[in-house]
Amino acid sequence: MILADTNVLSETSTSRPNPHVLQWIGENIPQLYLPTPVLAELRYGVEKLPASAKRRDLEAWLANLTIQFADRVLAFDQPAAEAHGAMRARLKAAGKHCPANDSYIAAMALARNCPVATRNVSDFQWTGAALIDPWNH
Repeated sequence: MILADTNVLSETSTSRPNPHVLQWIGENIPQLYLPTPVLAELRYGVEKLPASAKRRDLEAWLANLTIQFADRVLAFDQPAAEAHGAMRARLKAAGKHCPANDSYIAAMALARNCPVATRNVSDFQWTGAALIDPWNH
């Protein structure tokens, strides 16, 4: 199990995706999971756009993505909530910060003892979650 961060999945929606990232996704797709905080970020990204061809393209992309991951959408559940509370307390005591959505994703990874695939390694570095950077893999 690998939790895919928003930037990993959104790479597949760009007109010129990074070929190394696409290859990494292709090699790892059976073990990639879509965390619900990532789904929320992706939905927000689509919803904030005005009506346009770009928005329609992204709506179709997101619909296909949710179909592709239908059996691999991972909810923020009680074990993740417990891990989140402990992680936030530890980070606060250490004077460290993790962006809110990233902290939920990291807690989900900690609760399941699995890595997060992300380009934003610095956002997760203090969480204790194992990280994979598909751009540098």
